Amino acid sequence: MMVLEVNNTFGERRLYLLKAGGKATDDSVPDGFEAPAKATKFTNAWNKDFHVSPFNSRKGTYSLTAADPVAALKSGSKVLDNTVVLNSSQAHAKLVARVYSDGDHMDPTTMSTSQTLRLLASWFWVGFLTFPRIITQAYKLYFKRKLHVWFRPEVLASSIGRTHTSSEAILEAFFLAYLSYLVDTAAEPVRLTYVPAGGLGTSTTLTSKHLAKDQPPTELTLRILTPAFYTRFAHYSHTTNALLSESLHNDPNNRTCVIENAEHLHLLLSSSKQSTTAKCKGGVLDQYRWHLLQNLRSAPPASANPDSATDIKDRASVQDTRKLPLSHLDNFILSGFSDDGSYTEMAARQLTKNLPTIFPHGDSIRLGNLYRNTVTRVFVADTYLFGFEGLIDVCDVLVRVALIGMSFRGFASEGVVGGGYGWRLYTWAAVSGIHLWNVVKCF
Repeated sequence: MMVLEVNNTFGERRLYLLKAGGKATDDSVPDGFEAPAKATKFTNAWNKDFHVSPFNSRKGTYSLTAADPVAALKSGSKVLDNTVVLNSSQAHAKLVARVYSDGDHMDPTTMSTSQTLRLLASWFWVGFLTFPRIITQAYKLYFKRKLHVWFRPEVLASSIGRTHTSSEAILEAFFLAYLSYLVDTAAEPVRLTYVPAGGLGTSTTLTSKHLAKDQPPTELTLRILTPAFYTRFAHYSHTTNALLSESLHNDPNNRTCVIENAEHLHLLLSSSKQSTTAKCKGGVLDQYRWHLLQNLRSAPPASANPDSATDIKDRASVQDTRKLPLSHLDNFILSGFSDDGSYTEMAARQLTKNLPTIFPHGDSIRLGNLYRNTVTRVFVADTYLFGFEGLIDVCDVLVRVALIGMSFRGFASEGVVGGGYGWRLYTWAAVSGIHLWNVVKCF
């Protein structure tokens, strides 16, 4: 058997476990190599279910032919030869990739210092040029060959999603605490297995607090396929709409989570339907910040692969549910995590695991501020900056550079114009603008 790992430039992964389908033959060894006495021609074919290149859809099949390196090594031969063929859905070969050895192998445990340095000098530059090479070839395929571009679909349940962003890691901790609250307040005893997106920890089993010994709980499983689920979830006012839209109603290419035994989902969501609007316990400034978050809330960003009328209908229903002053998750955070310290501790522990450098220890108010600021940042990026949160930091730098430049110009020009009142006012406004901008960012 062979384990084959496929990676793409989006940070997603897919692992395949392949079983050999052929026996030893002389043609399993490349030309110019001595055939091992017991070489095995490893062959296998499987369906493509992972997005790699934007110029190929997720349809088609792969086939692998390889000389078994283990059998070759035992016989004393130095054979490494793998050939992977990508076939279209019409069984036409679209791409052939081959990696093979053309010389003696090197044993890392016995390599000398000179051999190690020579190896590094020969190969270190490959990693730096990989991405520029990808861009160059993509340019040729798109502009010269005029190939169709397939937008990246969300990974299937069989694959591993991309690496999470800091905002997604923060919101995952609060989502887990909220999920635990839903389990504890479910209409009937529930046992939920929660599997977070890749890189955000292992699966967690949540069981209702009030569970009788002779009462078996209803089993549910929630598997998050991509970290994008957590920021998308924050866009929804109602938990029911969020889970249904992200798991059941979407095309598989846009699905961000999978729910097993979904027919029992209503038990978990019974408490969310009865939630009331919580009051902000902070001052006027905190109330303004939550009000700003409420006004910024909108439907989740459109999927890269819209499901025609179904996707449009789902987005319209999301817009129609904006009747609550705040979302169910917002109210959970505003209520001091429902006045139960265990949920606050759960969120803090998860934050410590996901982002240990932000030191999230504190009471529900401090954690609530972290949640509110993160969601507001996500909404601003999705509404005004095409979903790129990094552009917020870029805009911040540009504004500060502009204000500093205005201040410098005012100070430099004051001596030229004799310190006129106009330049003094200009300089004062520019300097004050820097402090004012810092205050605005605190909102």
